[in-house]
Amino acid sequence: MIIWKKTLRDFLAHGGRVLVEPTGALTEGGAVPRWFVEGDVPETDIAIAAHRAYFARRDQAFRQRVKRAARMLGRRTQNGWRVLEVADGNSSPV
Repeated sequence: MIIWKKTLRDFLAHGGRVLVEPTGALTEGGAVPRWFVEGDVPETDIAIAAHRAYFARRDQAFRQRVKRAARMLGRRTQNGWRVLEVADGNSSPV
């Protein structure tokens, strides 16, 4: 598997959200993840590692691939944003 896909999948699987603004800018968001409040230590460690790996990959090529995935697979909101996230414990869309 290509490393950027694994990084994105792990980020999404642990509560991360990727958003593309109507202007085309890429941003990340999400509420306080369940694992942060209720998770046990091993689960929390894995989730933190997934988020660190995602945010460590800040090069332009990575961000362009993530933006393209969000545009293709994310749901469109009424205000024009694209949101890529895992819904209710389903597997990652990527």
